[in-house]
Amino acid sequence: MSGTEALVRLLLEQSRIDRMNGLRTKGLVSGYPGSPLGGLDIALGKAKSFLDEEGIYFQPAVNEELAATALWGSQHINLYDNPSVQGVFSMWYGKGPGLDRAMDALRHANQGGVAPHGGMVIAVGDDPTGKSSTLAYQSDQNFHSLGIPYFFPKNVSEIIPMGLEAFALSRYSGCCVGLKIVVDTADSNAVVDMSRLRPNFPKMKPNKLVHVTKHDPAGARESKLHEIRLPEVQKWCAKSENAVQIYLPVKKGKTRLGIIGVGKIANEINEALITLLPDGGKSNTVAFTALNMPWPLPEQSLSDMLSIAEEVLVIEEKRSFVEDQIAKICVKKDRNMLLSGKTNPDGENLLPSYGELSLENIINVIAERASHHSIELNPLKELSLVKKLDEIPVRQPYYCAGCPHNSSTKASDGEIVGMGIGCHSISGFINPDAITNFTQMGGEGAFWIGRAPFSERSHSFQNMGDGTYAHSGYLGVRAAVAAGVNITFKMLVNDAVAMTGGQSAQGGSSPFSMAQQLLAEGVKKVVIVSDQPDQIRKSARWPATVDFFHRDKTLKVQDELSQIKGVSALLHVQTCATELRRRRKRKTIPQRAERVYINAAVCEGCGDCAKSSNCVALKPKFDGEAYKRVIDHSVCNDDYSCLDGFCPSFVAVVPRVGDARKKIKLPENGKLPDPVILDKEITNIYLAGIGGTGISTLSAVLVMAARLDDIYAQAVSQTGLSQKNGAVTSQIRITKSEDLTLRMSRIPDGEADLLLACDAVVGVADNSLKTLSKNKSQAIINIDVDPVGVVGFGNGTTVPEKVIFSRLEKFLDSKKFSTYN
Repeated sequence: MSGTEALVRLLLEQSRIDRMNGLRTKGLVSGYPGSPLGGLDIALGKAKSFLDEEGIYFQPAVNEELAATALWGSQHINLYDNPSVQGVFSMWYGKGPGLDRAMDALRHANQGGVAPHGGMVIAVGDDPTGKSSTLAYQSDQNFHSLGIPYFFPKNVSEIIPMGLEAFALSRYSGCCVGLKIVVDTADSNAVVDMSRLRPNFPKMKPNKLVHVTKHDPAGARESKLHEIRLPEVQKWCAKSENAVQIYLPVKKGKTRLGIIGVGKIANEINEALITLLPDGGKSNTVAFTALNMPWPLPEQSLSDMLSIAEEVLVIEEKRSFVEDQIAKICVKKDRNMLLSGKTNPDGENLLPSYGELSLENIINVIAERASHHSIELNPLKELSLVKKLDEIPVRQPYYCAGCPHNSSTKASDGEIVGMGIGCHSISGFINPDAITNFTQMGGEGAFWIGRAPFSERSHSFQNMGDGTYAHSGYLGVRAAVAAGVNITFKMLVNDAVAMTGGQSAQGGSSPFSMAQQLLAEGVKKVVIVSDQPDQIRKSARWPATVDFFHRDKTLKVQDELSQIKGVSALLHVQTCATELRRRRKRKTIPQRAERVYINAAVCEGCGDCAKSSNCVALKPKFDGEAYKRVIDHSVCNDDYSCLDGFCPSFVAVVPRVGDARKKIKLPENGKLPDPVILDKEITNIYLAGIGGTGISTLSAVLVMAARLDDIYAQAVSQTGLSQKNGAVTSQIRITKSEDLTLRMSRIPDGEADLLLACDAVVGVADNSLKTLSKNKSQAIINIDVDPVGVVGFGNGTTVPEKVIFSRLEKFLDSKKFSTYN
């Protein structure tokens, strides 16, 4: 299962445990999608029949704050209602910035308390590198600020047992309890041992004073949290089997270096110690404990290490949090030991307080601190250093073929457009000088309120999606009207939250309702632009002041709106191209009658079609004499905006009615030979490709195949915003001989057995190449190289084959890789 699927299974398991224990409960789950939990609501929707059977209600929220409020409301049913159930167990979900937004509501919930047979679990998706967020995120300090204890699962297998313990602890202590889910956990697929789903809980005597009541005053709520609930959490932690896991025990008189790994990074530490320790840790000179509950710290479980080890090294990603707690304990208890983490005992920098830690970081730091105590280690493996690599463009995210944003984000020369949250932010990769900095979700337009009094410009444009408008963006419009600034909001109404999986915008409105609301808020002018303006006009009785234009008039309309004093709005109404493709595949809407091609004999390769459509399906192709343009029908979404270019080379083909595609005749006796089974501990496969072409699906298929053969496997995919035509990779680890739950999810440098590069540009990127080894790795490369972006528009470019091979040959002998077109 994947990390998001594990959260769904967590809810089902909680319901089944309650029923087994004779409790009449139901469940509620609510939140807002965002990477790395962007697909959770889709997974919940797919599991609807199972959720219904267990009485679990899924309520997608308009935003994260209201979701948290609704969940706390479910804890009050026994105070105000006459329910048929004894309680409601509730789970909130959202990404890190969603936690920021929901903190006021969660502070009320945590200080107010939860029901004895209810419980609230807060599942936060941390994006530590900002791969699909505007900021890199760390939730630890927010949990601490809220007074919410939390677990930090290291992998997919731990989400369910730690989640079940989080519910149990919430009921026991009266607190909300968090689950910190990082990218490598949420975006992983893994074979999970189903016999380990349900942990043993501490046997505790309940305290009736911890639970929610009707009207405690503010001071009483605060004191109850700190004097009653959190001390009960500490009692639980002291007896919990999940709070810490001892990998290498501490031994008096022998242990010189004790290592504490926090959450997910513990698996990287274990990988490092497998490499470094010559005796597998049997000498006890190094002790290692994985900490799964960073706050409040299970002090009793760490006491042996803190009293015996000469030095304790705390390894945690981003800012120090556990290290600070341990320093406080050492001062209080007068522990005579050295403490390292972000710095060494002399105050010199040791580990960075930003980004992610690599295995190489961890190995070097452990080796440095071990040498200080004369601990014998294996010699460090030297990775092949390649200093000079030919420059290669990064495959940045790009709009899907036929995306409405190809038209909606166009702006006149010299305009600076406000960026916000959504697919339209990809314009920052295409024309970075014509787009402002990021704002938070809901802050769209407020940038200009701050700039307008001091700017030489008299007007500005602001991009916004209809999902953002429903979430909180309408407040930005209201603020612009109140401030009296001249601004045009360019809103894409595309029938889907395309950024996180094509869901419907919760609380979203029709274009007609949005137009009415905008005018009622004081917007001076509303204009509808669409690929089907006449159809939109006939769909409702619109206000007389609303005008309609075809999307090919977008720039002219924008120029006119820029002259209006006050706030105006352009609603670009066009369904998401990817959603249209899905609906055509599922036959919920008809296929387009014609198919468009480019006549190579006529095409002059001028690229006007690319400039007019900004479409990734238009690609350059060398015909032996010159570069022409072709349409890649494997990605084309039948938008046909390419026809807007001034070009006679396009041909529309309409198949005759009744003509059916010929069935492919399979070769006789086409049975594939059985694969050669590798006799090795772990097989590592690195997949590289373009977002939206099936890389994550392929890795999930391989993990499922391993599961069917009773083999452990796990895969972590790096997607996020890059699923929109950007670089996507998946790292797969397969083994018959051990449980992968103790191993890092990514492939260590130099340990890949196979690089399968479905896209050569991503396959020879720095991150891909560093997993290769001249001695053990092989590669299969697709040399049909897609251009980066759209050639002829923005910063689009082609990548020569010689650059691909020059980079690959620095890491692999040519006999070790095969190329296919």
